[in-house]
Amino acid sequence: MGFFEKFRNAKSWYDKGVSFEKLESYEEALKCFDKALELDPKCLNAWQGKGWVLLCLNRYNGALESYNRALELESNDITTLACKVTILKFLERDGEARECYNAILNLNPENSVEWLNKGPAFEEFKRHADALKCYEKALKLDPNNLGAWISKTRVLKKMGRHEEASLCHDEFLKLYSEYNVTDGKGSILRDREEHEEAMNCFDKALKH
Repeated sequence: MGFFEKFRNAKSWYDKGVSFEKLESYEEALKCFDKALELDPKCLNAWQGKGWVLLCLNRYNGALESYNRALELESNDITTLACKVTILKFLERDGEARECYNAILNLNPENSVEWLNKGPAFEEFKRHADALKCYEKALKLDPNNLGAWISKTRVLKKMGRHEEASLCHDEFLKLYSEYNVTDGKGSILRDREEHEEAMNCFDKALKH
């Protein structure tokens, strides 16, 4: 297997694992993430995915180990730090959770995705207004960030601002209808929660 083929297949195994995770087939998802990591031990997303499904399986120590491996690859990754906060709170290691939270506060992202990923850490500590600011910053940098529209809708609902949440949801639907469905079809189907169809796409990618 050539170098580029190896990493393309690692990505396909990762994508398939995400679809299993969305179906709540966590053991199957774990197998896919492990396969991705076998092919590419430095796949940050696969370590994050493995950590998440282990968290869903209540295997907190394994989840923490996976996120620590992810942090070895990227120490300032906001997504990883935010998930580590969640796990440490489950383990009642509040001091360490606060340290991770403070690390996130000190980061000043420069792109839309990182602002989107910063928001959930605020939500974890019930700081919904600060989370909203993160999602609004993400949208200022990239008005077409679908995840930011979804997250902004969610946090507005938590704040009881239902009319604004409805407007955000409408904006998401408008943007989604204009999305180029020929680009990354499997990921798009997954995001629409059409998981069986997404799995078929990822299976085809693995066979090529």
